[in-house]
Amino acid sequence: MKKIALTLALASALACGPAAAQGWYAGLGIGQGTVDFGSVPGGVAVDDKDTTYQIRFGYRFHPSFALELGYYRLGDYGVSATSGAVTASAAAKAHSVGISLVGTLPLDRFDLYGRAGYARSELKVSGSVLGFSASERERENEWFAGVGGRFNFSREVGVFAEWQRHDKLELDAYFIGVDLRF
Repeated sequence: MKKIALTLALASALACGPAAAQGWYAGLGIGQGTVDFGSVPGGVAVDDKDTTYQIRFGYRFHPSFALELGYYRLGDYGVSATSGAVTASAAAKAHSVGISLVGTLPLDRFDLYGRAGYARSELKVSGSVLGFSASERERENEWFAGVGGRFNFSREVGVFAEWQRHDKLELDAYFIGVDLRF
């Protein structure tokens, strides 16, 4: 019973935010992703950085809280090794669709924010050695989190910088972009 009362009280408090703070927004960002391959032996080439981008839509239901849905293209990464006449290579492409709760600390024209979310991520892996190739697609449900800052030029337009960590993909993504409020 206490859990139900606490949930209702929290929902009521969040719903009572000022109307001016409420509203829809969309964001578009680009950046760089980095994957940690761990220690790699000599003779192995690693491509552990790539361009990332995000498209996100959200609803700010309180001056300090928003619910957001986003698509994150997290990059293409690769490993290759040569031993004599034999070359082996592997490549991976990662993307994710997630929903997150975004907590914002408004500081006049600047906002600090953090996010905690749940995503459905996909990793497509392909590899080849001695003329043989194989590919595999793996889908994971994972937690992801991030922190960022946004400078608001006006109520409708802001620019942001954000870091995200995707749990099971073991991937860090850094973004800069634009948010538009409706």
